[in-house]
Amino acid sequence: MNGKLEKRYISICTIISCVMLVLLVLADARGIFAEDTSVQKAQSGAEQEQEITQQTSENYMDFWCKDALLPDSVIQIKLPFVVKPEDVTMKLDISDGNVTIIEISGPGINRYHDSLVSYLQAEPIRENLPEENVALWLTESDETFTICCETEQLYDGEVSIASVVGSEESVIQISMMRIREKYDKIVVLDAGHGGEDEGFCCDDLVEKNLTLAVVQKTADLLKQEGIQVYCTRTADETVAQEKRAVLANLLHADMLISIHVAQDADSSIYGMRTTYNDTFFIPEFSGADLGYILLEKVAARTNEKVLGMEAETQEEVVLRAEVPVALLEIGYLSNAQERRLLEKEDYLEKIAQGIVDAVLQSYEEIKQ
Repeated sequence: MNGKLEKRYISICTIISCVMLVLLVLADARGIFAEDTSVQKAQSGAEQEQEITQQTSENYMDFWCKDALLPDSVIQIKLPFVVKPEDVTMKLDISDGNVTIIEISGPGINRYHDSLVSYLQAEPIRENLPEENVALWLTESDETFTICCETEQLYDGEVSIASVVGSEESVIQISMMRIREKYDKIVVLDAGHGGEDEGFCCDDLVEKNLTLAVVQKTADLLKQEGIQVYCTRTADETVAQEKRAVLANLLHADMLISIHVAQDADSSIYGMRTTYNDTFFIPEFSGADLGYILLEKVAARTNEKVLGMEAETQEEVVLRAEVPVALLEIGYLSNAQERRLLEKEDYLEKIAQGIVDAVLQSYEEIKQ
């Protein structure tokens, strides 16, 4: 091999060696980088999982600690299954004391139905309400589990739920508030009669059904206006007259409106009228004011005849009320023309809208 070829050969070998060395370095670097990345990802995932677990655990420990003091006005219920906020509902019952009813539904009820009572004896319901005498008891059915809380005041509550880490258990926490403190505007609607007391009947029309239909439509419309509504009955059930007034009194409601229909031996009589409590008088806004506004607004919606208003002498729901109260008779079943109107769904809707107009106008009067 001559000198030139030898020099070329040496140069080529040198270049190849350098290239191979560079490639080896790059490959090694990639391996190290890949290894570092996988380690970082693994560490990041582990740290994130640990952080989430820690946060969940901390939230749960804040939420439920059997030996810790509860915050003021709180009820806690621990259950052996997971529930959602929509599975928990609250309502009032004044038929046997002032009772706040907490109903729990969901798939866990059927699964744990037979063992719920014994479970709650081991993990009892906890409460920290301001009343000295608070009674808690349980009732069961196949679909719901009911916790009854009897207190001196009527409460509503904000429901929040936490799941127990690593189990199917959950904790319901209810922050209780006196209803009058929670809501600015409270209206009680009373559907006259109900249950065994049918009221007046003619043909297929029954007073207890008509009054309930009007109340349900009115309640839906008032809620759309941001007004908190309570009804003395929401189904075909018997409710004592004095209990209807008691609900409004306990709630310190802004007004109580009782719906009825009328009947008379003279079938030619028709129209609407109101009665009010003239023994309980609030100068700023009385039952007489409410009765007048009801007649005005409902007649405007229905184009119905107004018969006038007078002091109530018989209906206990009016006489026992200690809030502005008016009883509205929406028509006469004894009058054939009015019966045909009361059969129509759209006519009942007009009555409901008229009542809503009256409530809104009443609040304007109260503000003045």
